[in-house]
Amino acid sequence: MNGSRSRWSLVAAGVVVAAALAVVVVFGVIPYPDPPALADSPDPPVTARLALLTEGRECLVVVEGDGTEQELGCGSLFEAWAVEWASADTLELDGTRGNGQRVVIDANTGDQVGVQPLPEGPAEPIPQNAENADGDVIQTGNDDGVAWVEVIATDGRTDRIVALDGPRGYHLYDPRWSADGRWLAVRDSLDRILVVDAAGAVPVRVWAEGAGPFDIR
Repeated sequence: MNGSRSRWSLVAAGVVVAAALAVVVVFGVIPYPDPPALADSPDPPVTARLALLTEGRECLVVVEGDGTEQELGCGSLFEAWAVEWASADTLELDGTRGNGQRVVIDANTGDQVGVQPLPEGPAEPIPQNAENADGDVIQTGNDDGVAWVEVIATDGRTDRIVALDGPRGYHLYDPRWSADGRWLAVRDSLDRILVVDAAGAVPVRVWAEGAGPFDIR
């Protein structure tokens, strides 16, 4: 009788393990994080603007601090490998038209307002950390599926302001500071741009999806 019970226990345990494996295969162990969109949760508004080149398209988009988007233009003029805010009202696109030019774009109208040669030298790698005007550094990392963002103050104090659970390969990278130091933007492995409160007091929101190169101001 005891041997029969042992066999049934082993069978039952095998069924449980098989069921668990089926759940892992079908659904995954941990889903990707699903923060709300900034456009759906605009309060508090973000005191910064996001500029991005759409992934797989030749379009330049500016997203305001309340999540509203404006497509400035599409086509060869906007097919670039980098975008950067040059001022509050102008953007610089690097490598447009395949001829190594830096094109200056009006950030409100999409009009071309200047063109410059690209600086010589290799392109900079995608950063894992970034420093603001006060010397505070933001860095990103991943610990067994927990993607995190930390701010290291000039006095050495480190604050982890974001910790998102996800699959083991989920990560955050390419951080940027807003000009006022109030907000941060990071890309995640789903090519979403997440907006982060530098003080860690506001939950993470999705600023944009399907993003290629980006910058904030």
